[in-house]
Amino acid sequence: PALKRRRRPISLEEGWGRLFREGIQKLHRIIKEKGAGKQFTKAEHVALYTLVFDMCNQKAPHCYTDKLYALFKQSVLHYLQTVSLPAIQACHLGSYMVQEIVAQWEDHKLISRWMCCFFEYLNRFYVRRGSLPTLEQVCTDAFKSAVFEPTQAKLTNTLLSLILSDRETIAAKLADEWKRKSHGGRRQRDIDFLGVSGGSEGKLGDQKGAW
Repeated sequence: PALKRRRRPISLEEGWGRLFREGIQKLHRIIKEKGAGKQFTKAEHVALYTLVFDMCNQKAPHCYTDKLYALFKQSVLHYLQTVSLPAIQACHLGSYMVQEIVAQWEDHKLISRWMCCFFEYLNRFYVRRGSLPTLEQVCTDAFKSAVFEPTQAKLTNTLLSLILSDRETIAAKLADEWKRKSHGGRRQRDIDFLGVSGGSEGKLGDQKGAW
């Protein structure tokens, strides 16, 4: 009988090129189009998973498990550094910045979910045997280092400013309502104690530090 033809090993360049074009690039396009584009089919998902499996089970020197793990992390970080972070930094108003961080986090979670599905074989064997961070942990750590840490100081100041502004607004509205219903006396003195005067345009005066 004829000898069974040996399958040609998949090179790293060829395999990663396919994973990037058919998986990662398409995933980024879906995110950019807010899900309006063509979604992944079950067959596409299986094909990408199988490609990773094959690249991890070839005989040396064509076993690329460690390189795929590193490229996975590199790909996640690259998107965060070139897309997510610039989008957040472009927001000059604090409230918009907070909204953008939330939006980018939601996008990141979707990207992470699909990426982890494509590369799940790494989790099942390479990560477990090497006691390495799971793919999910790699994604979380990447967002922390690439997005959260560079924006942490500004985000903290923005949130504190929004909280203080919201408290002042609520206190002023309550004082206005109290003043409107009161006819002087003790209630008026309590309003004066709050430092609110002049109707809805009043402020908390020197009471900011008390919050």
